[in-house]
Amino acid sequence: MENQKGGFFSGLKKMIFKEEDVPLPAQQPEPTPAKVANPVVVESRPANTFDAGSVPVEAREDAAKKAYQLIESINQPGVDFFEVWNAVEESGGAQAASLKQAFNTLKFADKTLTKEKLLSSGNYYKNELQKALDSDVQKKNSEKAAITNKIKESKETLAAEVNSLEEQVIRLQKTIAEKQAELSNLQAHWQPKLEDIEKKIQTGKHAIEGVISKMQTLLGLAEKEL
Repeated sequence: MENQKGGFFSGLKKMIFKEEDVPLPAQQPEPTPAKVANPVVVESRPANTFDAGSVPVEAREDAAKKAYQLIESINQPGVDFFEVWNAVEESGGAQAASLKQAFNTLKFADKTLTKEKLLSSGNYYKNELQKALDSDVQKKNSEKAAITNKIKESKETLAAEVNSLEEQVIRLQKTIAEKQAELSNLQAHWQPKLEDIEKKIQTGKHAIEGVISKMQTLLGLAEKEL
């Protein structure tokens, strides 16, 4: 029976797994129908702080479309939960009257449709979607963990580099201070030596000039008297 995709797709967007990028699994074999005592009930999950409204509409619709494609890819032959749900959504959503009408109408078209088949196939589709979601969440959590580890390693490396550079800066600042002090004291350090040399120059000059003067006197006298 041809699937009414538009109505099912609009209903699918209401499902909780619409926020995830759900991968498509390989074609699964048709499950063996089993008698189920209780009706199909979507398991409630603890509320989280994630705000679905913060995700762009286009992203949510794309995720819902992929989830629909997943169900379509594993849709079993004949009429089962997939077709019943699609018909119910076309009738305005999950209501007792619309469910009974859709079930009875489709049962007339396909005699193999029973309550047990409806429940078992519905649980099958639900479980396959949940497994796909869990697998995708696990994959993304692994990606998050890898990035978190990368951030941690990068922080440790950068922190070590910063500490090393800070130590170098401290050493350089100490060296600069020492060189500045040395520069400031340079003149004072050598001034006594300079003064001592100048004193020796003046003393030697005075002594030699005195000797030269005596020699010049004697030479002058010799030139005159001899």
